[in-house]
Amino acid sequence: MKTRPDWEETPYYDSLFNFKWQQLSKGIMFDLLSSNGTKQIVNHYENHKCITTKNGLFKCLSDYCSEYVFDYVPLTFIIESNTGEFKKNLATFQAVFRTFDENKHKEATLSEHQEMMGRINDSLPSIPLNNKKSTKNVKFCCNETHFNGYNLWFLKCTQFNRGKGIYVFNSLDQLVSLIDGMDKGLPKTEASMIISNKDQKKKSSTQHPEVCSQKIKSSTFVIQKYIEKPLLINDRKFDIRVWVLLTQDLKVYFFKEGYLRTSSEAFSLSEENIDKEYVHLTNNAVQINSTNYGKFEDGNQMSFNDFQDYLTEHDPDLVEKTLRNLDIPEGEEVDLKSYILSEMKKLVVLTFLSSRENFLNKSKNSSFEIFGFDFIVDCKMKLWLIEVNTNPCLEESSELLKSYLPRMIDDAFKLTIDVIFKKKINLPDLQRSNEDIHEGASQEFPVEGHPDDQNLWELLL
Repeated sequence: MKTRPDWEETPYYDSLFNFKWQQLSKGIMFDLLSSNGTKQIVNHYENHKCITTKNGLFKCLSDYCSEYVFDYVPLTFIIESNTGEFKKNLATFQAVFRTFDENKHKEATLSEHQEMMGRINDSLPSIPLNNKKSTKNVKFCCNETHFNGYNLWFLKCTQFNRGKGIYVFNSLDQLVSLIDGMDKGLPKTEASMIISNKDQKKKSSTQHPEVCSQKIKSSTFVIQKYIEKPLLINDRKFDIRVWVLLTQDLKVYFFKEGYLRTSSEAFSLSEENIDKEYVHLTNNAVQINSTNYGKFEDGNQMSFNDFQDYLTEHDPDLVEKTLRNLDIPEGEEVDLKSYILSEMKKLVVLTFLSSRENFLNKSKNSSFEIFGFDFIVDCKMKLWLIEVNTNPCLEESSELLKSYLPRMIDDAFKLTIDVIFKKKINLPDLQRSNEDIHEGASQEFPVEGHPDDQNLWELLL
């Protein structure tokens, strides 16, 4: 905002603000925005939780995609411990869990594994859609890269982000104990002991004391299949974070750069590593507490170009196979980065098509929002949507983010507040078109590989 001299900061309690930015939407009185004669906009949509909570996202996608939902997200269950459906829904998951457990640690060739996954999927149940518009059922289905003989699952509290309230488990006893504990309020150290089955006196934590003492309380959970055969970087797990902008006029934009978030320790599905979050959770808020943080990549982050170079060098056969299987028009050239971006864009569009009515009903031209979309890539180069964040981390925790974040935010403002409040034009700018002024990017925040006069937000929808 300092690059916009027409703006001045006011106290947080000023009700006559024009633009208000805050981390969470809690406390924003959406019904009163612009009601006092002052044009106002905030950086959250009132109904964003339809995609930014883990259960809300799955409900939107399953309603929209019905039986195809598990082509885009891992096998998922919603469990609410404070409803009358709790025992029934838990029993449904337990039956599915036991089906996988019967096939744990079986030696199998590729063809035998595929046959086994076929038998498992055939035996999985179907459930009715939670959708009055459709009578279709959702058939539970697990991709073959999500099961490698270990039967690992994530238990996720739905209302948290930054890696809080997420645990890996591989037994039903662990699951029941975690749900029961978090229903009452469970300290993080006790949750780790439930998972590791270690005695408290023998359990030494590498977490800061204030982190260990945090209590996680929740009654709504998502249980999601752990992708047991992910693509790895130097034997470590990673995910991908990209930014998506929903403007005040409900246009969806995709920022042209994003980054990989890497773990600090070698990937392992073994029993002794099940409670090691530095192995399984790639969130920066988690990894920053590891003694290995920053040891392999600056801020445990990698650019798309570096990722492409890494795979081209270390796994050229996978890159060649991935690109060979694409339906590429004759004369066009597609590299790995283009493929990954294209796949993520498809999932972003799908997310907003599934949730559009929720935002339409609440739209008053007084909101925009920058979302953080997270994806996992499996060993066959298929992308999976994991979650959407309403409060993506904006910490410049690496040289990469020091470059991306200012440009990402500044270009977003060009499409939102500069349009709404009609940014004043200096005399030298009069030769430029209106589109250039509001949608072009300044030279103040250069990003390598991109023109300075181009807005890096690409319109998707």
